[in-house]
Amino acid sequence: MAIGAERLYGLLKGLLSELNAEREEACDTIRDWLSSLDESETRLFAMILSVVVLMEGDRPCRETELFALSALVDTGFVRREHVSMLNALDRTSLDPSELEYVDYLVMDVP
Repeated sequence: MAIGAERLYGLLKGLLSELNAEREEACDTIRDWLSSLDESETRLFAMILSVVVLMEGDRPCRETELFALSALVDTGFVRREHVSMLNALDRTSLDPSELEYVDYLVMDVP
C-alpha cells in the first residue's frame, strides 16, 4: 500500500515546516499511517527525519521526531544507511530519553 504523492508531499512539507506544531503533527500522522506506507515512502521519511532531527532546536519536537523515526525503523524497511545522519548528533546536547532513541537507531538498526 502507499499513501500517494499528494499525502506524501503534505507530510514532507509538515516535516520541513518552521513551526514546531506542524512538524509534530506530521510525525504523529506518519505514525498513524505507518501501515499504509510502502517501503520507499518509509525509507524516504526515515532519511528526511534523520536530517530534521539533526537540525532540530526544540527538544520536545526532537523527541517526537525520534519517536516517529523509531516507529519507521520498526517496520523493518529502514536500514542503517537510511538513518546514518544521526551519527553527526552532538550526544552531549541530548537528554536521556533522546539518547535511548538515538542509541537504538544508530546501534540496533541492521
